[in-house]
Amino acid sequence: MSSLTGECRCCRKPIERSRLACPPHWAMLPKPLKDAILDTYKRRDMRAYAANIGEADKIWQAAGIWKPGVPMSTRANKGMEALRDALKPV
Repeated sequence: MSSLTGECRCCRKPIERSRLACPPHWAMLPKPLKDAILDTYKRRDMRAYAANIGEADKIWQAAGIWKPGVPMSTRANKGMEALRDALKPV
């Protein structure tokens, strides 16, 4: 089983589930912000963690590399529509 079960918060490339972003996009964040993200996650301070993630999102958006996520339910429905279309009688 692959460890690539997550996706980069910034570009949506497959990454390890335990990571927030792919290595190039994580590297572009300032060290104090990376430290704050890791610290608030370890302390389970989810409000501060979410605020830090929001700051990271702003950096990625400003760089023009942000790709907003698609909810899993939408992805699942899209896949089902394609399957239904493929199985329709001609």
